[in-house]
Amino acid sequence: MIINIQNRIDPKLIKQIDGIVLSGSNFYPPHIGLLINGKYFSCSAHSVKKAISFNRVFKKFQLKNFKVVIAELNFSPSNFKADHFFTSYGVLEGSKTCLFPVKKTIEDYLSLSFDANFIYEFLPILEKLKLINGYSYYGLDEEIINEKYELKTYSKQDILSCIKDLQLSNVK
Repeated sequence: MIINIQNRIDPKLIKQIDGIVLSGSNFYPPHIGLLINGKYFSCSAHSVKKAISFNRVFKKFQLKNFKVVIAELNFSPSNFKADHFFTSYGVLEGSKTCLFPVKKTIEDYLSLSFDANFIYEFLPILEKLKLINGYSYYGLDEEIINEKYELKTYSKQDILSCIKDLQLSNVK
């Protein structure tokens, strides 16, 4: 998937952004979270984050030299519903992926259902419906050519392997 990226992420504007957050060290696959009015929601291999200040999360991403892309939505999903969907989905285990609670929150808000199992399938659907205002980024300067970034495709097995590696990295 080719993403047209216009701007670097401006930390001063984070509180005003609603969007889908892609993050990670190599984006293969990216971690997916949801940003609603500056609050971050995410299900990971270790925890569920709900309504955490994205400024704090973004600073952590910067310290870890993570790459970040925000697909800026032109609507604001419900914090309450996001809290519900992320809490009920829980920590990633088995065949769970981080996209599901993000997608479920958006589907619920729009009263629509989307046939997408990967972020590289989901974003083009939202673009076609004109629900994405644009994209902003951090840490991708060398990979963006003529304001375009190629989000590589990956498999469900790639996701599950990544989650398993993260779970194992936490074992002491």
